[in-house]
Amino acid sequence: MWGNNPLSGSNACKHIREAYLDPSDAWGIVLIIVAILGLITVVLVCIAMGIFWSTPIIKSSGREQMILLLTGTTLCFLLTIFFILKPSIPICLFQRVGTWFCLSLILSALFVKLVRIARIFLREQTSGRPKFITPIYQIIFTFMLVGGQMLLVLISLIIVYPDSTTKLVLNSENTNDSPEL
Repeated sequence: MWGNNPLSGSNACKHIREAYLDPSDAWGIVLIIVAILGLITVVLVCIAMGIFWSTPIIKSSGREQMILLLTGTTLCFLLTIFFILKPSIPICLFQRVGTWFCLSLILSALFVKLVRIARIFLREQTSGRPKFITPIYQIIFTFMLVGGQMLLVLISLIIVYPDSTTKLVLNSENTNDSPEL
């Protein structure tokens, strides 16, 4: 509860409820359900990867990059919780940093994986392997891209600091047409 609106006669006040996406709202419940279904899907994919860990298909897919993709996806689904909490400066900060971290982890892993595959198949017919395609280099390149993105996020946080403001919006639920003061 925050704020109030005087009732007729000025003998009492009607409390005005603060409006934000609440976990008990319909959209909050839908977001929680989607996040839980996504987490279940990620767990099932992790179990399948664990069962078939040493098969040629999983080995050739770049296991380390797949782990980074699944980690980023899991963090995205867990981040949903912070979008349905009451806004505050730490929550807004975590929303901005968390969103960009998760998405940059996923997209960087996909980009590095795509570049690796392109370098393997588009190389000239030489007898040697292309340089920097081992898993450790793939992880290093991925985290270099994520680090660059996080540096940009840090700069944006310095320029536009996250804040939550409270505004009084009058609508049909909280207006008083004829207050007698």
